Formats: sequence, C-alpha cells, structure tokens
Amino acid sequence: MRPIPKFQYHSPESVSEALSLLVELENASPVIGGSDLMIAMRNGVIAPSHVVDLNEINELNYIKEEAGVIKIGATATHTQVASNLIVAQVHSLVDSVSR
Repeated sequence: MRPIPKFQYHSPESVSEALSLLVELENASPVIGGSDLMIAMRNGVIAPSHVVDLNEINELNYIKEEAGVIKIGATATHTQVASNLIVAQVHSLVDSVSR
C-alpha cells in the first residue's frame, strides 16, 4: 500500500468560497466524507494537490420538499435522512402502496 501523497487541505464555509477554490486551485478535488478519495489516493489513482472539504458548508446540509420533490443536500448524513419526517412519510406511503 502506498502512502497518501501530500496535499493542501481547505475547508470553505460557503458554496461560493468552495467554487472559487475549485476553480482557482490547480489540481483540486472536492470531498465529503473522504473515504473514497483517500483510498483512490493511496492506490495511486488520483493525486490532488488540494483537497476542498465541503462538510462544513451549512448550505449543503438540508432535507426539504419542493413541489412534491424531496431534495437532500450533499452533506446530509444517513442518520439525518433516516430520522427525517418528510422522508419517513414518503417511505410509509411507498411501503403501503407496494403491498
């Protein structure tokens, strides 16, 4: 197993800041969670010079319904989705219709 290549870590606080970093920085990769990226880096598949962590961007953490569509933000966790009332109502409806 190879060592993970060196990179600079960035933790923006807004979507606009993240987009600016991803556009301006050469060889930058966005990350949420990170396990897939770290495995790819360790296996030599990818070697970003910059890693832009999106986890602290509150704008990306949501679960909402708009016009009958459930929208789940990029940083919403499995726990948040599993315990969300909107998701639970839809799951209950799908479960009852499928029987």
